[in-house]
Amino acid sequence: TRSDRVRASSCSLRACALAMAALLGAASADLGTALGDAALGAAVATGPGGAEVATALCLLAEQAAAGIDYAKMRLGWHHPDTRAEYRDNVHPSQASSRARQQRSLASLRADARVAADAASPANAQQALVSAFVREIGLAPDSTPGLAAVFCGCIAALRAELLHPLRALQEGRGAMEKTMNGQPVPRKPIDAAVDALLEAVLAGRYSDWRYENPFGKAQLHGLTPSQVAAWRAPASSRRGELRAREGEISAEILAASQDFAAEFLDGFKKCDTGQELGFFWATKIGGPSHGFDYEPQCLLPLLCNARNKVVTVDDPAWPQNPSGRAHLRLLHRPEADGGGALLWLEETHADFRAARHVDSNAHAAAILAHAIGRSCELKLPLYLDASNAGLLRALLAELTTQAAGCFGSVSVRSDALELRPSNGVLEASDFLSQKHDWVQLKTEVLPPVRRAVFAPASPVAVAVANKVEL
Repeated sequence: TRSDRVRASSCSLRACALAMAALLGAASADLGTALGDAALGAAVATGPGGAEVATALCLLAEQAAAGIDYAKMRLGWHHPDTRAEYRDNVHPSQASSRARQQRSLASLRADARVAADAASPANAQQALVSAFVREIGLAPDSTPGLAAVFCGCIAALRAELLHPLRALQEGRGAMEKTMNGQPVPRKPIDAAVDALLEAVLAGRYSDWRYENPFGKAQLHGLTPSQVAAWRAPASSRRGELRAREGEISAEILAASQDFAAEFLDGFKKCDTGQELGFFWATKIGGPSHGFDYEPQCLLPLLCNARNKVVTVDDPAWPQNPSGRAHLRLLHRPEADGGGALLWLEETHADFRAARHVDSNAHAAAILAHAIGRSCELKLPLYLDASNAGLLRALLAELTTQAAGCFGSVSVRSDALELRPSNGVLEASDFLSQKHDWVQLKTEVLPPVRRAVFAPASPVAVAVANKVEL
């Protein structure tokens, strides 16, 4: 009845009011703790920017308080090996950066006062944007700085990207040589880093990865449905383990449901962080290819449509993903018949998590995920020939479970084609002995023996399942 609907609406409004009050209280307390000023935290949370600006400033303050002064310390082996170690904030690199951390917190208190006194929610949000741009080392009038928007900044903060973005911005000089000492041209490095930072701050990182000219060329030859499937942040489960390619947008939004409706409307127009986890992925089993050591090796993952990382979430190590492997979409040369393929590299374990997790189970979860992706994309899956036995065993298991994934396994030698990199270089210990190298032109890698899973055609799958097409 109408009266029932009115009562329900009234209860809903009261529940929303209580939830918003709780949210404001939590945001106020958290920001007050981060800034060391409870009254200032309360002023921001109850100001025009509300809980969303208070929460964003809190995330920024927490990350800045543990930040490393890469401009002073430079990049190298001497930084934390893991994400958890960054969070601990006791590493010598962080201890040597206390002066910058204190300057950051002093500036953020001033930013918080601006947000609290802002004339509108938009002005309060701009205070956060300006602060984040400054804290990652960018000038406010730089091209990436001018592109920054609130939803892009808060997505980056939720992904803990202050450290990676600051390292890439302040560590450009460390990218002028490969690990083996070969020169890397600085101008394209600067262009790649600028474009990368701009895409993140503008809230369109994932779209930029796939829609820039290099990305389109790397995916050329795929059908529209294959492109859409490759772009999707796929996720799969194997027992208690979850393998995934980046964050899932819906999960990020679900965590934000208490935010004001107008904030959510704007947030949904932005990249909600589905692949921002790639910035931290190579700290799982790093430090090589990390953002703070040999960062030129990370650019190919961050900038190229063909490169992804599959990470593993393990309840035995809930702090962050504890395993990872590169998954690449490559091609055979036209001279050999052409065709796209998936290439899965070795599984790495987080150094700190390694004592708590089963690395073999991680490798199986990632390979099972890759087999599923191979069937979904209808592309062969290549991996090191030493994994042929595990590949056959997993395929037999999936077939027994009627998972809808059928095919054959062989060991063969094929050349692989690398189309030009949007990240200036390519980096892999498994595609080349060079580790990292400038890759601005199409390159054909010589044949190497690899295990290959060839997914069955739809007709063969239907026959195996005894289903009529």
